[in-house]
Amino acid sequence: MRTLIIVAVLILPAQAFSSCYMVGSFKGYSAKDRDNFHFGEDGISSKVIRLEFAGAESSVSGEDDMTCTQPASRLLFCTYSAPGRATVEAWSVDPEKGAVLYTKHMSGFSLGVDGVSSFKGRILGGCKS
Repeated sequence: MRTLIIVAVLILPAQAFSSCYMVGSFKGYSAKDRDNFHFGEDGISSKVIRLEFAGAESSVSGEDDMTCTQPASRLLFCTYSAPGRATVEAWSVDPEKGAVLYTKHMSGFSLGVDGVSSFKGRILGGCKS
């Protein structure tokens, strides 16, 4: 039995045990105010993002002004607000399928970016220290 457990641990991908993931290759759809909120294809193909799942200390790389929480083992919820402006992000990982889902809502920025985006990406691996 012990041998079976050791073999299973070695076979499972390392990212299945990680609480930190490097993610990228996002493709999906956005509806932005610049396009009268019509949905169109969108993507973030060249950016690699670090998702740190650490309860109240959770974080997303490049989003230093956002506050992130971890309401479930594989879900991050991040927010930013300033007078008249708000951003809300949700990140969900599925290590067994190597997938990450990402949604973002922005309001009050008036630079053609207000709207909503929804993407599916890939888990590229676990984080290195």
